Parts: sequence; C-alpha cells; structure tokens
Amino acid sequence: MIFFEGDERAQLVGFQSAVQGLGSSLATFVAGQLALIDWQFAFLCYAITIPIASLFFLIIPEPERVEPTVERSTGTGHKSGGVSIPVLGLGAALFLFMTFIMIVYTKTGIMIAEKNMPNPGFLGTALTLFSLATMIAGFLFGKIYKWFRNYAPFISSLLTATGFVLLWFAQNVTMVTVAMLIIGFSFALFIPYIFTILTKIVPKGSETISISIAMVGSNLGAFASPYVIKLVGMLFGNETASFSFLVSAIVFTIAALICLGIAIRGKGSKVRAAVHS
Repeated sequence: MIFFEGDERAQLVGFQSAVQGLGSSLATFVAGQLALIDWQFAFLCYAITIPIASLFFLIIPEPERVEPTVERSTGTGHKSGGVSIPVLGLGAALFLFMTFIMIVYTKTGIMIAEKNMPNPGFLGTALTLFSLATMIAGFLFGKIYKWFRNYAPFISSLLTATGFVLLWFAQNVTMVTVAMLIIGFSFALFIPYIFTILTKIVPKGSETISISIAMVGSNLGAFASPYVIKLVGMLFGNETASFSFLVSAIVFTIAALICLGIAIRGKGSKVRAAVHS
C-alpha cells in the first residue's frame, strides 16, 4: 500500500480484500480435498506461500527506509511513540467490527436449527454466496470510495445492520441468503476503508507497526467473537442465535450513526477551512 496514493491506493486495497476472500475460499476447498487423502495433507495448502514469498522477494522493490517518528501530534492533542491515537482507535474499531460480524459464521446454522427451517443444507451455498458478495464488493470498493469518500463506513454499517435485522426476522433459508448477501457486500466495504484511511494517517515511518496493530485488532475480534456474544447473551438472559443477530443489528446501527456524525463533522471542517482560506 505504501507504493500507491489516493484513489489508486483505495482501489488496490479493495482488490486486495477481494482476492484475499477468493484465496481463503480456494484454500478451504483445496484443504478439504487434500484431507480426503489424509488429514495431514490438508496442511499442504499452506505451501502456496512459498512461491508467493519468492515472487514478492524477487519483484517487489525495497521501500524507502524512514526512521519512525518518535512523537507526532495526532490532531487531538495526543502524542504516542510512533503510533498515533487514531491508529489505536481504528484497531479498536476493527476489533468490534469483527467481533459482531463473525456471528454470521458461528450462529447462522444454529439459528436455522432453532427455527426448524426447511432445506437447512442450503446454508453451505449461502455461505459461498456470502464470500462471493464479499469479493464483488472488494472489486467495486475503489469506485464506491471515490463516490462516497468518508460516508463509506456509514453506508457499510447501515447495510450490515439491515442484514442482521433480516437475519433476526428470517423464517426461511431464502431470507437468510438475502441477508448474508447484504452483510457480505457491506463487510467488504468497511475493512478496505479502514486500511485506506490507516495509510493516510499513520506517522511517517510507522506504517508497518500501524498496519500490524490493525491486523491484531481484526484477528482478536474474530477470536473473541464467540466469547463476547456468549457473555452478552448471559447478561441479557437470552443466548439464542436470533437474539445475537438483534444485538449485532443494534451495534451496527449505533456504529452507522457514529460514522455519519464523523463524516458530517469532517465535511464541515473542510467547508470552514475553505471559507477561512
């Protein structure tokens, strides 16, 4: 990401997200086929990293080395040793996003069983369509970001909330599939946006550690998701899958309102700056 700027960077971040989803789906399929031979063979799918690492080493140029900024103002009066407070905030946002988005994988099957929906075997196809929607959104992210700019996370959060409301109301697998398509599409808009913004605000020379913090937040959120959802269910005395979808819908609705406020505030700041210039 450090080799590109502006809209081109946003477009390529979207491509990265799309190809990442495609690679994950293909790796899962290949691992499953290898496991039919012997369960140990499933780990051979990781061998794909060898030629990729070799090509990366041979083709990608060494970026210019810049000493990390020891102290840098974040625009809010805070300073951090090479890592700005907004970077930590984006990492926290990824943590929360992944915590509540991952229940699509962990709770949808349980919800279908709870409601005794017909044709439960279609869930596998629905999950495949979820990944497909994610890839399509990834390829389109560059254009969507160019159109909506800082309103992209608002749109993503609002669509995600809508998808979870549909999951909460769902009475058949068709409705579940529609909801998952909406969530999958919106999911692929939020993650590239965060990394696009991240590359713009990181202190000079701290790109690697900042991106690492964001990745840690994302992975920790995915790991913690079942535990957080279970804790929320215990606190409210309702551990059903449908209730977890309702909680996620509320969380993403609140997130949408916050993102809308941030976008409006940012636009207002630009207008005021233009007036005073």
